[in-house]
Amino acid sequence: MTESMTDSMTPPIEARTHTSAPQTQRPAESDRLTLLLLRTARTVETRLESALVRHGLSMAKIGVLRALAAADEPLPLTRLAERICCVKSNVTQLVDRLETELLVTRIDDPADRRCVRAAITDAGRHAFELGSATIDAEEQELADTLGRADYDRLHDALVALREKA
Repeated sequence: MTESMTDSMTPPIEARTHTSAPQTQRPAESDRLTLLLLRTARTVETRLESALVRHGLSMAKIGVLRALAAADEPLPLTRLAERICCVKSNVTQLVDRLETELLVTRIDDPADRRCVRAAITDAGRHAFELGSATIDAEEQELADTLGRADYDRLHDALVALREKA
């Protein structure tokens, strides 16, 4: 068979019909759920960070401000680290930056001179509210992109995955 005969016997790509892959076939590497979740999480995180940086904030800073805003009292740095699932040395650096920006202040613990507590300032509360509104706007954009029904299903599925992990 000559090459031209072989070419004439093979239908063009557009004319070929494709059938669904059987259920047992593994998805392409790029479509694996775990990798898709990780890439999507990175994309969403990048969008959030870009939106927050316009206000001088980051997800890490918002995490500290959220924990301090929710606390009834100034928090020891160790407890703050636990609340935001971070090591104390990272929290110390974050509090240093937030203190420089006048969003957080350090307070000596009257009961333990070795302990330092972090407290949110009025400017920190304002920054937290601004950051929260920014995150809410990004969240609404996700809901608008997906549609309410798909958004709710995705939310429920992700909560279920997190609870089983």
